[in-house]
Amino acid sequence: NAWYSKQLLRQRPDLKRMVLITSAWHMPRSRACFRKAGLNPDIYCVDYLQNQSRLWWEDLIKFEPDTFQKWEWLIKEWVGIIAYKVKGYN
Repeated sequence: NAWYSKQLLRQRPDLKRMVLITSAWHMPRSRACFRKAGLNPDIYCVDYLQNQSRLWWEDLIKFEPDTFQKWEWLIKEWVGIIAYKVKGYN
């Protein structure tokens, strides 16, 4: 998406700013992709997975079906962040 966005932005040199909107849990990797493509967008996080009034780890130790989904997302992001760093993404 970052590479394609850069190609589209080349057609619109009058645009000086852009906003990257994605899930809060995915923002670190998304931002890294856009930076590697040479873009520095403003960011806007959405789709937060946690309730700000509780501690985050409480959701990861409950024995509920949603807990396994959260662990899957968390592990996927950790692996993705490591892989992106190895590949040279900031």
